[in-house]
Amino acid sequence: MESSTGALEVAPRFAIDGLETEHGRPLGGAGVLEALPADEEPLTARIAPLPAAVPRDLRTLLHRREPARVPAADREAFLEVAYPKRAR
Repeated sequence: MESSTGALEVAPRFAIDGLETEHGRPLGGAGVLEALPADEEPLTARIAPLPAAVPRDLRTLLHRREPARVPAADREAFLEVAYPKRAR
């Protein structure tokens, strides 16, 4: 997402069986946990394996609750170098 200042806000998106979920969270370095909110019903959760292990530095970013902010001055370098490596 791009802000009005030209900075980027980068946040992970999780999908299980090809469908995005807003309730997905990393499960270690090898899976995704989706826990659906429940009032008085039993908790509904799914666990999905990842096709490859997630590197430790990327796991740190995935656990953030807020998007990572890339300043406008670093935008081009991020898009050319960092993003292609992490978008896999």
